[in-house]
Amino acid sequence: MREERITILSEKNEAYRRMITDISGNVNNTLIGFKAINQKFKQAILRIAKHGVGETKSEKKQLMNEMTNMIEQLKNQKEKESTLREQVEKLQIKANKEENEKENLMKSVKQLENKVGLLERAIKEKDEGILGLGEEKREAIRQLCMWIDYHRSRCDDLKEILSKSGKAQRAT
Repeated sequence: MREERITILSEKNEAYRRMITDISGNVNNTLIGFKAINQKFKQAILRIAKHGVGETKSEKKQLMNEMTNMIEQLKNQKEKESTLREQVEKLQIKANKEENEKENLMKSVKQLENKVGLLERAIKEKDEGILGLGEEKREAIRQLCMWIDYHRSRCDDLKEILSKSGKAQRAT
């Protein structure tokens, strides 16, 4: 899931960089316009940023059509050029942040993979230790059983000797 997100973020970052380059070139050639068109452009940029990861192909096409129309309208908005440049800079900062986030996610994934490997080895070693203990327990029980049998037979022998010696003393 994280790797898919990283891949998507990488593709989106490249797309954003290409869009930023195109927009910057067109903005330099635009003329002064009215505030409503500028507001639409801001909203489109914000929508692109908000829907960056989850937008579908049809939404992309619709947004690209809106961008094309807005670029044509922006030819009449030369005085808003500085505001648009600030927005482009913000998108570049956001793209850089997403790139850093991607790198951090990749580091986290690598650390988690290493940790999982260590934990799997520890579990395997513990399982082997437990199996060894089970065999040691069986051997100890076997030894105890042999001792019990030995002592039981010795006890039986002693009882027999005592019963014979008691009969011998009664006989005399």
